[in-house]
Amino acid sequence: RNGADAASLLANAGAALFRAKAKSRGTINLFEPEMDQQIRDRRVLHQDLSVAIKNGELSLYYQPQAASGETVATSKVTGFEALARWMHPLRGFVSPADFIPLAEESGLIVEMGEWILRQACREAASWAKPLQVAVNLSPAQFAHGDVVGLVHSILLETGLSPGRLEL
Repeated sequence: RNGADAASLLANAGAALFRAKAKSRGTINLFEPEMDQQIRDRRVLHQDLSVAIKNGELSLYYQPQAASGETVATSKVTGFEALARWMHPLRGFVSPADFIPLAEESGLIVEMGEWILRQACREAASWAKPLQVAVNLSPAQFAHGDVVGLVHSILLETGLSPGRLEL
């Protein structure tokens, strides 16, 4: 009942395995027909994310970071954390909870992380006040490239003072 032929049976077993791995170690999952649609949707979202990275469809939002004072009035903004956001042309806003794990799993995070780092440094270098900018890095970026060299070249390219970048 979970596949009319060997190929569909293996594909459906793979879908159940994928779901079990996503839940946690040691989990068993039986195939359900909606899993197939979820996997197709995930593949399409992956393809769309790849296009979005190449076409510059991602944007950065900046979350303030502050040093707290005794009161809100005496607290001061010390910098901003750069956060990637994606406005899909058809789906609208795609939650980072959906696209960041997908980018991590697929390896797109390396290219996306480089764009985020470059864009955050470029924008921070243009700020009137020399505030810090924090950029999150993925373990995949360390595994698939020279992070130190990349950071060095982006700092030179953008003119951002190294002391203003927090990784």
